[in-house]
Amino acid sequence: MKAFNLVEAGARVCLLALIAICIPFGDVVRAEATNSTDTTSGPVVGLPADAKGVRAFLGIPYAEPPTGERRFRPPAPVKRSSTPIEATHFGNACAQRSDGEDPAEFGSFVDENCLTLNVWSPSDRGHLPVMVWIHGGGNSQGSSREPAYNGARLAARGKVVVVSLNYRLGIFGFVDISVLGGPRYKESCNDGLLDQLEALRWVKENIAGFGGDPGNVTVFGNSAGGVDISALLAMRSPEHFFHRAIIQSGFAGSVKSLAAARRFSGDIFGRAHVKSVAQLLAMTPEALLAMQAEALKAMSELESDGSFQASVDGTLLKEFPIDAIRKGSAKEIDLLLGTTANELRLYLTWNPEWKEAHLDDLPIVRDLPETTRNQLWNIYRKARPNMADGLVTLDILGDVVFRAGELRMAEEQLPFAIQSPGCLAVRSLSTDLSDW
Repeated sequence: MKAFNLVEAGARVCLLALIAICIPFGDVVRAEATNSTDTTSGPVVGLPADAKGVRAFLGIPYAEPPTGERRFRPPAPVKRSSTPIEATHFGNACAQRSDGEDPAEFGSFVDENCLTLNVWSPSDRGHLPVMVWIHGGGNSQGSSREPAYNGARLAARGKVVVVSLNYRLGIFGFVDISVLGGPRYKESCNDGLLDQLEALRWVKENIAGFGGDPGNVTVFGNSAGGVDISALLAMRSPEHFFHRAIIQSGFAGSVKSLAAARRFSGDIFGRAHVKSVAQLLAMTPEALLAMQAEALKAMSELESDGSFQASVDGTLLKEFPIDAIRKGSAKEIDLLLGTTANELRLYLTWNPEWKEAHLDDLPIVRDLPETTRNQLWNIYRKARPNMADGLVTLDILGDVVFRAGELRMAEEQLPFAIQSPGCLAVRSLSTDLSDW
């Protein structure tokens, strides 16, 4: 219980571990920016600059549509368009469960032709730092077109080039199809991650045309987006794609084993009586989403939200990210890691019944030895004498998943940060959601 000893050691929990952060913003070269530039996708024409001088280029394709025979396969580099791309509207969200979200914000919920990205830039010159946003949503929901992810304000205030992207979700991007299709689909359980890498490759090749510095790229994301970034830190030489990472509430310990990925895939296909890839390729997106929903029915929200995490597939991810980070896979990357207190009380906004949760209801915690569960319960119950049992239970799981995960990841990265010739900062902050 090393991480929990560390948690209790201070007067206040270290909820934001700042590891080796030095993000230089440099001088901005002011210039009359144009709303067009050339890219490997083809010439793109964006929106005119807004009142603060920020230009937006929306819905730029960074990979070929993953449809037809490309479904469940790694992304293919986009073919260059000979005609200008009108980058003035967001692309559709990737096919996903909708759960009542507004189509006006997300676009179609069943469109597989979704591998697009967006760029906001305050200048077409200046060699500006670049920030690439990877959205959360359990790797089964979300889109770069959500209003909260509009990068114009950050671009203007931070003098940075902001990029957001779509990546395949759920059964389209994080399910192991190799259980039916063999080695040809060995990377299918991480297709969503491969999409993100393809987008980062596009950024490296093209961002200079938007005023960005391809040698100063920061990826940032929350929840599943943070988990995905944590997974990318475990691949070979992540510094070829980005140089800094900001991870909020999503850490390396959430990645699945290949065995777990295959069990989940087998359950999905078994329930639907699907026995071949040919059947999957013939199904409509709506049918695939219905099959996914059926497999999740027996799970709680907490369990279903963890079903589509990245997997140790032996190709992109050869080992669990926390082990790779311990060995130095991210030694060239500056990391900023953050959580909030009482993180899982957020679930009460969707399902008030979680106020009655028990430790045996919770994934991960229920797999701990009984003596450990009892120790945790006694510690947390004593510290929260007037709190409902269900809230105490959610706080335990929140700390196991988020606080301990953050601190463990920070511990593994810290030796490399100390050895770095760059700067090192460690700061303790906290955000308390106890009034939820």
